[in-house]
Amino acid sequence: MDFQELLTWADQQVLAHTGKPLDDLQKSILRGTWEREKYSDIANSYHCTEVHVKKVASRLWKTLSHSLDDGEQIKKSNLRAMFDRWRVSNLSVFSRHIGHIGNVSVCGNTSQPSALPKQEQTNSSPSPNNSKPHIDHSEAPDLEYCCDRSQELATLKNLLLEKRTRLIAISGMSGIGKTAIALELLSEIEDKFDYIIWRSFRSAPTLETTLKSLIQFFSNTPQNGKNQKQEEQLSLLIEYLRNNRCLIILDDLHQILEKEKLVGHYQSGYENYRNLFQTIAELSHKSCLIFNSWELPLEIVDLKNKNAPISCLKLENLGKTANKILEKEGLLDKEKWSELIHIYGGNPHWLKIAATGIKDLFEGRVGEYLQYKPLFLGEELTIILEQHLSRLSELEKQILLQISSQKEPVSISWFRENSERSDSDIFKAVRSLRKRSLLEKIEDQSSTLFAVKPIFQEYLLEQNFST
Repeated sequence: MDFQELLTWADQQVLAHTGKPLDDLQKSILRGTWEREKYSDIANSYHCTEVHVKKVASRLWKTLSHSLDDGEQIKKSNLRAMFDRWRVSNLSVFSRHIGHIGNVSVCGNTSQPSALPKQEQTNSSPSPNNSKPHIDHSEAPDLEYCCDRSQELATLKNLLLEKRTRLIAISGMSGIGKTAIALELLSEIEDKFDYIIWRSFRSAPTLETTLKSLIQFFSNTPQNGKNQKQEEQLSLLIEYLRNNRCLIILDDLHQILEKEKLVGHYQSGYENYRNLFQTIAELSHKSCLIFNSWELPLEIVDLKNKNAPISCLKLENLGKTANKILEKEGLLDKEKWSELIHIYGGNPHWLKIAATGIKDLFEGRVGEYLQYKPLFLGEELTIILEQHLSRLSELEKQILLQISSQKEPVSISWFRENSERSDSDIFKAVRSLRKRSLLEKIEDQSSTLFAVKPIFQEYLLEQNFST
């Protein structure tokens, strides 16, 4: 008797009783038991907890025990002996089915082995090409994909389908198109996955809530009454991501990040999300998690520097393609459009807000609107800009106000001359503002200069003017 015979038999029994073949962890448990390994050794090699391995093994032994006529129970300690007894008593039946698994010869002693039933030749995970994916878009917004991001879309498709990236972060300011491009991406690649789930972070769910929701979706089993530890939940999630091709989208991740601090820190009680992202990035599986956020958690950059299979896509100014938005809105003075696009940072949502105001006040005449300084931004956009500024630390606010008061971009040395804070504090704050997309970097011949993004400078000027 060899291990391959045991594996074939176990696969047939599990398929007969559950409708599914052995998954990767079950195979690891069988091999580890065959080689007399401890559950802790199996857990280490499979990168999950010993508790989780024991639970899966217990269910496996119960399932295999159904194959025994005498009612005896298979355990880790008696697996070899019990299988050997079953094999001897069912030798004629066993020999007819042991020859092949799929296209791989197992014993090699049968000249014309009988093929297994079609049901027994299926893979452990559903095939995206042969069955419809399981999709949960219940928390996805209904947005129109209204701007040309074809290059960024192609990049995302390549990361997902060719490079098999495990974690993708899409960052950028509100309204820049993060959610819209993720929705457009789904419409083009959803047939490549077995499971797709979209979850919104607007209500700032805890990690426990998120893991329960994901596991319930993948298992199609309610999780309300189960009090699993976080380690067990993560291990179970990774098991699903290994056995199936899954795509998870988390929208508005910045809702769980801290305000009034430098960029990238978690709110109190949400620090354990770091475990989720590190686990998905570092452990081997065939799935992907995408999240959209105004800013990135600190560990994402660290993971990228460690060469983990993750990617960060920052959505920037639309540039000339934003002309299509203004044309669709019916604005006049086409020669002034580039100035308007520059002020609003090529942000599609913000440009639509501006276009509505220009049509209401100036019958669509962009040139007339631009004559007024500071610009009238309107209540809708003011609320959005305040949300961004409310996330800043005190030092970031000071630096932003200092630069806004200058007519020309400033250098790092200017910061040092005009601040009592240490160089380290200044460098950290400037980097944080850059990560938040609030500062523009301009390369001069002899130094690097910084300027506040025009729309925020207009807002700060408007605030100072009104006070």
